[in-house]
Amino acid sequence: LQAVPAARRLVRRDDRCVVMHAGTIGARHGLETAVRAAAALDRTMDLVLVGSGADERRVRGLAAELRADNVRFVERRPPPEMPDLYAVADYQLVMLRDLPALRSTLPAKLQAVLSCAAPVVASAAGDTAEVVERARAGLSCPPEDWASLADRFWLAATIPPAARADMGRRGREAYLREMSMPAGVDRIERLLYEAVAGRAGAP
Repeated sequence: LQAVPAARRLVRRDDRCVVMHAGTIGARHGLETAVRAAAALDRTMDLVLVGSGADERRVRGLAAELRADNVRFVERRPPPEMPDLYAVADYQLVMLRDLPALRSTLPAKLQAVLSCAAPVVASAAGDTAEVVERARAGLSCPPEDWASLADRFWLAATIPPAARADMGRRGREAYLREMSMPAGVDRIERLLYEAVAGRAGAP
């Protein structure tokens, strides 16, 4: 019962919309884009970065340089605490830089977020954006475009809580339908069945 209040103290300062990025602060994520976007909306929303990584010092430095008081850093938390942190934030941020190798990547983080019924803001191209848009599980924009991401942050803050909850529900439904272990087993069984049926029908 004490877990959620503790998470709330870590994540929230007031009633402003909170967009959280939880995980590695690394080169493939391009979190400088998120810091620039949040700095443009300093009285509208908070960006909370939970975790650490090779780019952490640079991202922290940019937040300080821009005097982005609405960007906060929380040290990496144990995995069992993450669902509570997801629950007290309004959106989870999924970022991937605009690199060809990442366009066909579906980050494990996105699957974790969807499984927790958390609405998503995605700054990514390719499969990640497609999953979010197809499931209607949140908002998306092109990667490495801070102005577009700032627009999505602003829009996210204006969406009523009930509509945010609907995004999270649709995301979880998509996860259960397409990404969960039962869904994976069903997909493998279907492929095996089709392969056997095809072989049986071969001349």
